[in-house]
Amino acid sequence: MKSLIIGYGSIGKRHLSVLKDLNCPVAIVSKQDDLPGLCFKNIDKAIKDFNPQYVVICNSTNDHFNTLSILAKNNFTGTVLIEKPIFSSYSELPINDFKNVFVGYNLRFHPVLLRLKEILSLQKVLSANIYVGQFLPDWRPNQDYKKTYSANKESGGGVLRDLSHELDYTSWLFGTWKSLTSQGGKVSKLEIDTEDIFTILMKSNQNQSISIQMSYLDRIKQRKILINTEYDFIEVDLIKNYIKINGSNNTFSIDINSTYIDMHSSVINNQDSNICNVEEGLKTMKLIKAIEESNGLKWVHNE
Repeated sequence: MKSLIIGYGSIGKRHLSVLKDLNCPVAIVSKQDDLPGLCFKNIDKAIKDFNPQYVVICNSTNDHFNTLSILAKNNFTGTVLIEKPIFSSYSELPINDFKNVFVGYNLRFHPVLLRLKEILSLQKVLSANIYVGQFLPDWRPNQDYKKTYSANKESGGGVLRDLSHELDYTSWLFGTWKSLTSQGGKVSKLEIDTEDIFTILMKSNQNQSISIQMSYLDRIKQRKILINTEYDFIEVDLIKNYIKINGSNNTFSIDINSTYIDMHSSVINNQDSNICNVEEGLKTMKLIKAIEESNGLKWVHNE
């Protein structure tokens, strides 16, 4: 499938590598010079000359809507994958003739989460505690964190958007939120104008009690889930790649690139049962909006 990557930062490089491994002809849209392979300076020319079937949008979050608009104006009729989150704030898609639109929540293809979803389908969940943290200055090697979109509110940065994998898989695993409250903001000395920490308390439509903590401050990268069901205590670690059920350990061997390979393969082969669709991606944006509105421990209800 002829694939076009729009944006060539660290995530664009990963998508390029994965799509090449899947034997897809790939071109890039970027203002950078001396890039590998076929490159274009603008989307219009790339659509006209390369005629892709599949477009992967991985420029800054605040540019996603405009990029979709340009694709629509160029009468693109193929499939689009937008890096998470779909937009910097909630918005409907521009009028388009796209075949499909997906959002790049690749953790849905993590073997540990896939196994967890199977386990939870057979049990009633009572509570879940979710934690994700990583020290922002260590996030992107060889880049000044202060110059990344993560550090800039107008570019769509901040933990709620950067770490929205947790918000996506919370809905994917536990269902739609019913009510929530939150507390967050910038508490550190990091030179950013975005929030660096958020804590969310939530009740799902299945009356599960869920807490989520998201942080730019952890010197040791962490991604964990603790779950109580009617019968089991389940501990999940997405960095060390294990599930423990009542202390019994099951460790998985995984390369993070495999989640991207499986995600792109699902798109290419029209096997989209796990991939995040546009409706789910927009629901995550509504969730982010509700979290921001509830900041300061005000309760918000999902009507």
